[in-house]
Amino acid sequence: MTPEAFSQALEKCGIQQGARVLAAVSGGADSLCLLWLLVQIRHEYPLEVECAHAEHGLRGSASLEDLEFVRNICSAWGVPFHTEHLNVPAHREIGSTEEAARVLRYAFLRRIAAESGCSCILTAHHRGDQAETVLMRAVRGTDIRGLSAMAAREGDLARPLLDCTPEELRACLQEHGICWREDDSNLDTSFSRNRIRHLVMPELEKVAPGAEQALCRLAGAAARDESFFDGQLLALQLDRPIRLADGAAIGRSKAEGLHPALASRALVRLITAAGAQQDARLIERSLEILAQQSRDAVLNLPGNGRLCFGEQYICAVFPGKPIPVTAIVPGETRTPFGRFILRRAESSERGDGKNRQELSDAMIRGLTVGTRLPGETMVPFGKHKPQEIRKLISDAGVEPAMRRSVPVLRNRQGAVWLAGLRPSELCRLDGAPEWILEYEGARG
Repeated sequence: MTPEAFSQALEKCGIQQGARVLAAVSGGADSLCLLWLLVQIRHEYPLEVECAHAEHGLRGSASLEDLEFVRNICSAWGVPFHTEHLNVPAHREIGSTEEAARVLRYAFLRRIAAESGCSCILTAHHRGDQAETVLMRAVRGTDIRGLSAMAAREGDLARPLLDCTPEELRACLQEHGICWREDDSNLDTSFSRNRIRHLVMPELEKVAPGAEQALCRLAGAAARDESFFDGQLLALQLDRPIRLADGAAIGRSKAEGLHPALASRALVRLITAAGAQQDARLIERSLEILAQQSRDAVLNLPGNGRLCFGEQYICAVFPGKPIPVTAIVPGETRTPFGRFILRRAESSERGDGKNRQELSDAMIRGLTVGTRLPGETMVPFGKHKPQEIRKLISDAGVEPAMRRSVPVLRNRQGAVWLAGLRPSELCRLDGAPEWILEYEGARG
């Protein structure tokens, strides 16, 4: 790849001129070529380039030598360098060695990007990686969405070398006399990707010459189709699931009656938004429940979560309690329940008790937002006796899976307001309100 072609690839990835980017560099040929190309075009494009190297703690002295190699390259090329020792063997609870290394590496990269003000993380994934990913996902039982594999740009990740072959990248370095490091673990066929790369792909090429290119074309076709479905979900307002305090939700009426191709994608987005992994069998069972119009059905999600099919919502929820958030006085407070804005009340302004509550100066002291506590009570506005908040929420018709997402506003006296539902008797004021607290909740 030439610097000119690389500049065009950056534009396709949506990387704007003048941006600060973080290159993930292992020291191998692919990532080193990425860094070299960035250095070549950084003044003309222009870009501010920084480099991050993750030392996984898996290969002893060879791994440490890789680190020093990349550090020295960055020093010679005038690139700010970041590194961290990840100690993957100490985090096997994450999954396989490959999975633990990937999770820890991307967490490190995102932290460094945030700390250094980089708008994007660049990786050196190439055409061979893309073909391997398509094949691995296909044999594990993915759907069309999974076959689209890696995109040139996904959120904060960019892959400007995705159309290049590894041979082209090595030839680029050789042409300019640049050496790279070889990682012997890349030859270890006990790792699934290495088995695909060194054993399966060569055999596929013998059986069907051009198999790598064909798999990449399949990924492109799948990505094209997914773009169409994305537009359909956007039109149906199913592109962004409702955020809950302990997961996510979508309106059941919006999903029912849809073609399975669309309904399945809405479910995938829901489960992903809740932080869970989905698989084809889970989605197939979910589609069956929708087709049968079953109410109160529950499916298990990885990570001890639940996919709940209620009357109005389909919710993906996980155990755990949101930590109470202290309200900003005055100002905007972002919470797992939604957004709260506390401001001075205007002349003759009143609240409605649901999405806009009036408060006094005394009431905002120690104001927090949290989920209901076991056995917690509140005297509803207009009543004289305390009632369990759990029952108040249930009587309001809130579905079971949504109940933990009803925010409870408390001050030093106790529960003040069930945002979106009703206030407590503590909200009864003698005069005009001094403050207005507005709630922009996930459920609208």
